[in-house]
Amino acid sequence: MNILAIETSSLEATISLQHGAQQTQLSLGSQREQIRRILPTIEQLLNEQNVALADLQGLAFSAGPGSFTGLRVALGILQGLSLPFSIPVATVSSLQALAQKQHRLFNSARVVCARNAYMQQIYYGTYQLATVSPDQKIMMPIQPDCLLEPSQLPAIKPNETLAGDAWAVYTAEIFGTDHIKTNDFLITADAIDVLNLAIKLDDWQSIDQIQINYLRDKDAWQK
Repeated sequence: MNILAIETSSLEATISLQHGAQQTQLSLGSQREQIRRILPTIEQLLNEQNVALADLQGLAFSAGPGSFTGLRVALGILQGLSLPFSIPVATVSSLQALAQKQHRLFNSARVVCARNAYMQQIYYGTYQLATVSPDQKIMMPIQPDCLLEPSQLPAIKPNETLAGDAWAVYTAEIFGTDHIKTNDFLITADAIDVLNLAIKLDDWQSIDQIQINYLRDKDAWQK
């Protein structure tokens, strides 16, 4: 199965392709480079794996919450890729993708994701490892992703692993200390985790049904 996945909700964007049993990921670099590099990088990835656009059987992307500009870029690209060939599209929570990466790299079973939403707010979600089939385990939400102020974050449980940049950005408000650094936490999701979540969740739709999960009125977004 040939599936292309895009992750542009984070500060560093990636794209990933599954071609048969092989999965490949390429980086787009920083947010400033995403718009310029995304189409050439997609073309590069498809060419390297000898996959034509018409050969794609699915498209996936992290649909938020996250960077307003990044999410709009991904949706626009997917519209252009999907419409000519009616390729179905799957959306994945950017926080779920972050939790899945935390599990993939560190085998974490319960992950609390907190990403900086700016304006003294946090994109928040808690994920628990769950069995969706005898041979598939993925991170599933404990509750829907939400938008909170730092003071509203629930107490951290001993069995929870933290992921996301908000823990460092709002460390004084959350922990009452300023000794926590951004590199103490995994802060960016990966397209390869978006890809694998889309495959395992198996919820494909036409592009005209796809919506972005901003969690905040897009007119209020400032970054």
